[in-house]
Parts: sequence; C-alpha cells; structure tokens
Amino acid sequence: MNKSKTKPRTTKTVSRTAKTRSRTSGSRAKTDKPRSQAAESRTRDTDSVVRSSPPKKHKLLTPLLTAGVIAAGVITGLALPPSAKTADPAGLSSSTAMLRGTPTSSADRALSASGSTFDTGASPLGNRAVSASASAVGASSSPSASGSPAKSGTALAASAPSASSGATSASPSPVAPASFITSGSEAKTDPATLYLEIQQIHFLSATTGWMIQNQDGSLKTQRPLELVSTRDGGRSWSKQAMPGQLATGLGFADAKNGWAVVYDGNKAKDLAQSSVYARADIVHTADGGRTWQTQWSQASTYAASFPAGRYLVVADKSHAYAIVENKLMMLRGDKWSPAAFGRKDFVPQHLSFADARNGWVSGIMPAASGAIDSYDVVVMHTSDGGRTWSKQFAAGGTDENSDPEMLSSRAIDFADSHNGYLLTDDPSMMAGDLYRTSDGGAHWTKVQSKLRSHRPTLTDMDFADGKNGWLSAAPGAGPNEGGLMITRDGGRTFESAEGVGYDLSFVQLAKSGKGFAVGGTSMNRDYLVRTDDGGKSWSAVYPTPLPTNGMSFVDAKRGYGIGTFSGENRLLTTADGGRTWTPGYEFGGSRRAFAVDFLNADEGWVAASTTDETSGQTGLDLLHTKDGGRSFKLLSWRPEEDQDTFALDSAALRFSDSLHGTLVYGDANQAIVLSTADGGRSWAYNVHSPKPGVYRYALNGRGDLLSFGGSVQNESVEFFRKSADAPAWSPAGRWARSRTSPIAFSFPDRDRGYLLTGTAGEAPDYKTKLSLLVTEDGGASWTLHPIADGLDVYDYGAKLDFLDARKGWLLTPGRLLTTEDGGLSWKLVDGGDTRK
Repeated sequence: MNKSKTKPRTTKTVSRTAKTRSRTSGSRAKTDKPRSQAAESRTRDTDSVVRSSPPKKHKLLTPLLTAGVIAAGVITGLALPPSAKTADPAGLSSSTAMLRGTPTSSADRALSASGSTFDTGASPLGNRAVSASASAVGASSSPSASGSPAKSGTALAASAPSASSGATSASPSPVAPASFITSGSEAKTDPATLYLEIQQIHFLSATTGWMIQNQDGSLKTQRPLELVSTRDGGRSWSKQAMPGQLATGLGFADAKNGWAVVYDGNKAKDLAQSSVYARADIVHTADGGRTWQTQWSQASTYAASFPAGRYLVVADKSHAYAIVENKLMMLRGDKWSPAAFGRKDFVPQHLSFADARNGWVSGIMPAASGAIDSYDVVVMHTSDGGRTWSKQFAAGGTDENSDPEMLSSRAIDFADSHNGYLLTDDPSMMAGDLYRTSDGGAHWTKVQSKLRSHRPTLTDMDFADGKNGWLSAAPGAGPNEGGLMITRDGGRTFESAEGVGYDLSFVQLAKSGKGFAVGGTSMNRDYLVRTDDGGKSWSAVYPTPLPTNGMSFVDAKRGYGIGTFSGENRLLTTADGGRTWTPGYEFGGSRRAFAVDFLNADEGWVAASTTDETSGQTGLDLLHTKDGGRSFKLLSWRPEEDQDTFALDSAALRFSDSLHGTLVYGDANQAIVLSTADGGRSWAYNVHSPKPGVYRYALNGRGDLLSFGGSVQNESVEFFRKSADAPAWSPAGRWARSRTSPIAFSFPDRDRGYLLTGTAGEAPDYKTKLSLLVTEDGGASWTLHPIADGLDVYDYGAKLDFLDARKGWLLTPGRLLTTEDGGLSWKLVDGGDTRK
C-alpha cells in the first residue's frame, strides 16, 4: 500500500509550539544580542524524554525589550538639523531596511553640489542616507572617506551602554515633547501576524497533502487551528478552521477521510505560564477537512505541560493508530480503544505501520537486571493489527557513562514490511544510535553509533526504501546548525542537503524522489519546501516567497530583495509591486548576503560577508550587477590587521550613483564607515569614537552624523547630531516615551522621513504598541501616528522602504504591506501567503 498513508507525521519529543517559540537565530547569533525576553534562547528544546515529567512548553513573547532608537536623514541643502535614518533596535537585524530617494534619473541621483563632503575630499553626499548603530554605545564621529548616503540602513548589535571611548559630548538639554513630537491621526493597517507554526503535515502523494498550522501565538485570542490543503503540489492552498489549539497527529486514508490528534482548553492565564490543556481529542473528517467530528476524547492527565512526542498513522478508512496520553489508541471501524501490549511497564513513544496489520511501536521500559541503563529502548511488533504484541528488540545507552534515566526512542520508521530503522536518543551523551532491519524486525544491526542527536537536535526520520532516507535536525541550544542529512546507502553514510534550511522539524520522502520538509526561521515563521530530485534542489511551496533580509524598490512595480525563508543567499525580484517574488541568483553558501541596493532596474549591489576559515577574519564581498541581477561581478574587500570587522555583516549599504557608496557599521567601542568612490573596487576605512550613552548613529545626506538614545525601562528617547568636523554632539530633541525602540526607517527625499517604532507591552499578552513617526523637515520635528492593533512585527525582522512621499512598503516576517498615502493606511500585498 502507499507508504505515505501510514507514515506518522507528528511532533518529535517536544511540541512544535514549544519549538517555534524558542528558535536559535543560527548564523546571526555571532552579531546579535539577545532579542527579547522571549527570543533570548531561540532553541528547540527536544532533549527531554517522555516518561514522568514532559518538557515544558515555552511561550511566545513578543515585547520589544531591547534598547535603542535608529534614524537617518537626507539633507542636501538644509543647514539644520539632519534627518533620521533606518535601523533595527538593539542590533537585532542582520539586514537593512530600505530607503529610496524620490529621484530616479541619473541626474537626480548625482551627488548634491551643496552638500557637505567627507573629510577625504571626495564627492559630497547625495540624496540618500546611511544609518547603523553601535554594538554597545551607538553614535560615531563623522566619516572621513568618500561615500554616498543611501536609502536606508541596518542596525548593528547593541548591548548595554558603556562609558565614553574618548569622544567629547555636549550634555543634552531637555526638549519639550510638544516641540519635538506632536500627535497625529491614527494609522490604519490590515492585520498581519508574525507567527506561523506548521504543527503537522501529511501528503498522500506529491500533489495532494494537508498541513495543520497555528497563526496565533498568544493566549488572549486563542484562535483555532487551521487545516491547509493542496491538490496541485503546493501551487495553491485552501484553508479551513478546525478544532483544537495544538495538533500532535495528522493522517488521511484518502482525499476525504482523515484524522487528527488535537489538544484544547489551554489553562494557562498568560504567556508566563506553561500551556496545560484540558483535554485530548481524536477528531475525524469525511469531507477532506471542511468539517470535523470528535471520535474519542479524554481529560489530559498531564499537570505540568503538554505531553510531547505523540504520533498518528492511518492505514485505511477503518484502521488507524495514535499514541496519545502515553498509550496507543487503535481505530476499528469508528471506535477507538487502547492497545494491550501485555507489559504494564512499557511506555510507547513512536510508531510506524507498513499496512493495517503489520506495525511497530518503539518506547521505553525498565532494562533487564544488570544492564547499564535503568531503561531500554524497546521495539514492540504486531502482525494482527494490534490484537497481540511481541517484543522484538531492546537497545541500551550509547555509552557506559550514559544517564540511566534519560534514554528514549527518537523515531522509528518502516519503509515497507521488511526494511525499517530505529533511532535512539541518549541526551546525557548528546548522541543516539541508528539501527536497521531488513527482515521485518527479527534482526537489527547498528549502522550508526553515537550519531549526534543534540546541538543540532535530530527531529524526524523518513525512509523511502531500504537505502534512501532523510534525517532532519534543528540547531538546538548552541551554535551548531541543523539541516537535512541524506543517506543513499541505508544509513551508513550521510551528506548534508543544501537549500532546504537549517532549522527543520518534519520531513516526508516518497519513493519517486519527491518529498517535502518543514523548516523554521528565527522570526517564528515556518515554511514548507519541496524537492523533486531526492533532496538535491528545493523550491518554496508555502508561504509564497518573500524577502527576509531587505528590499530595494526602484519604482512602483520593480523591486529586489535578499533572502528566502530557507536560505539567506538568494536574490528575489518582483515586477508587480511585491505581490509575487521570483527567487533568482544564488550568491553561494560561503557568503552571507546582508544588504541590497539598486539604483534602477538594471544596476545594483549586494553586500555579503565572508569568513576566512584559517584566520576567522570577516571580509566583504560586494556583488555588482548591470543586468537586473541575472549576473554579478565580484568585488572583494579584505581588512588590514588593525581594521575591525566585528559587525560588518550588519552594515548598512547605500550607493548614490554608479561610483559612490557607503557602508556604516559599529561595535561596542567604535563606529566605522567604509566608503568607495570607484564603484566598490576599493574602500576607505574610517573609525570614529561613539557618543556615550547613545545606542544608534546615522550618516545623513550632508555627511553629518546623527545619534539616537535608547529607552530601556523609564528612559526617554534622545536625538543628537554633529557635523563632519564638529568636536562635540548637540542635542536635537528628546522624546518623553519609555520602553520604545525603533523598528524600521525610511527617507524618500531630503525632508520627509518615516520611523516605525514599537513600545513594549505588558502582561498578559505583552502586545507591542506600534507607531509611525513622520517628519517633513528633515527630522527637526515629528508627527506621531499610532498604529491600530492587528499588525505584528519583530524589531529585528521588519524593513521599511518608501519610494516617495506617498508610496511605500513594510516587510514583516512573512507579510508585505503597502501604503499609497504616506503611511496613514496599510494594505496587505498578496505575497507571503497562499490561499484560494
């Protein structure tokens, strides 16, 4: 029978909800500080076994608790004061938020003759600004190399402010809030949640499949689950609400009949508490998921947290199996009943059925007397549909020093009635063993000893036959990245797949080489990718592609972006204002693309960081295109011994014309400006001391430096400025609002600018309050427009790009919005989601 009908698709040893709320930021960790109370440990904790106290489920906290305000401005003819510029709070972004000047002709893009020049004597800056932030302190002195301001910039990592590093500064004098920030009308926006968790997947074939997702992440609304289905391999999807708040199993016998294991009635009062569900249900649909009926229900017996690692497998319309509440439930007709293994001390954990009669369940039970471990991983087998069971195999720990209380089953998978695999997990050794059988479980052979199972943490296993299989992994609580391991020789050797992502949770492989994988991003967005060649290449299936590391629009229709959910090093293009994006040029796995800037539809640059494997030194690869991204010319910069590149991969990149460009970045003790006057072939390196007590700095269109204080707890937001040759900073204004951080910034021309900010909310849901600040005088004064509830963004994941005074885009994790009235109303662009 079709294996995909019987292969369990479920959570591993920790619920998917817990996983997505604590992901590792992966390659960005080296430059980013902890992002918030919720994201401080973005790991998938799958290290606990299910026996007595299941692992606790973490909560999604979305407050912006990090410090900092960013800004940058564009001033080509004004003497006072500089305009503000983009950056992400607390250095949480690894990419830039885009700013675009109104001029589009080559003459308009020329450097302004009236603007100030860098102290190298190079051309004056043009109409676009560059901004960034210092890792600890923020502001910098004026740059001294030729460079041109850009549309927007990226914030660099910011930690606690340090003492002055030598720069003299003027003490800021208080500015009345009414003279600096005035109230305006409320900004309206379509709802755009940042949270998407794919909790289950099941595909009958390469064209027909279902997923269960949750798009809430808060306890206040407690939205129901959604069933997302496709009949054309993922080109289009349909959505229906379904019962439950968390799903631990999903399976279909055919296009209409399916079952799911769901938990409902979360008892937690707020996000600070662990989720404890009131009941567990097995629900059935006979119409492809449009309606559901409960076939079995039981009060949840777990008082601490959700019991992780439950599976469901469907054999046919009358036979299905589910592990729920530490027992195996079996469907006969339309009735569910518990299986009797004949051993009271056996705890089932995973299951796999080749057909309605032949099945295997792996779990734990006390080891034989004298064994190393207190528990063994045991495989139980049935050949009569679960009426009787026999013990086939028992495996101990990976080492004589293994913790006897921690051994468990990680996964079991049978490709057919003969070829099967068992993966054990020994958290005390951070390893597991992979066993194989080719005679239905009568004999088992260890094919991998001490296979690393934590950091990265193995999450799922699927074999198409006796040789070809996949193991997926999540990063875990450390710098080790996860990903997908592919074997073509029955598990003896594995190779890493490219282009699928590094944080994977579910995999499903078909015998034809087609398959699917579910990955996650550091922005709490899950995605589905597909392969048609056994894992050699992958394409995004759900949601539709959107940039993740920044965007650059050159007109109302044409735009460019960097990064996809499954990989950072792709160029994306749109020709319809962001409704659809096409992934294109790949920049290579050794690079990390972090910024994009296009002057027009043909010419643009992509900045990528590289790391020398021998020295560990970070360098810059600048990729230049003159054909709209179809091909790129590589221009490289490698620092001298005394040149700091600690936060280079979070730099802001902007070009004012084909020759003049600037990167601005910083660390705890200095702000750095890299500038070029020859299109990126050579760069001038300039170091500037930061302004004490300030978290952000920016370079405006005249070459002036702007600095912006943070607002942790009860601090106000402070703005400072200094010209290129001034010895001290001058106060520009003070905003009497606490717990506020900037999220994204854009200046479409020299006077008008937009700053998106977030104010950290309070319990129980910690909802961030968003505001849009608008200036029409280069940053001398601002009008505050509160944004209505419904728009969720991460401070390190949002990008803002204005083309002119009215047209702009806001990129949030998995959503793109656009405005036609200068930010007073925002509408969702069709991209980022797929539905019929």
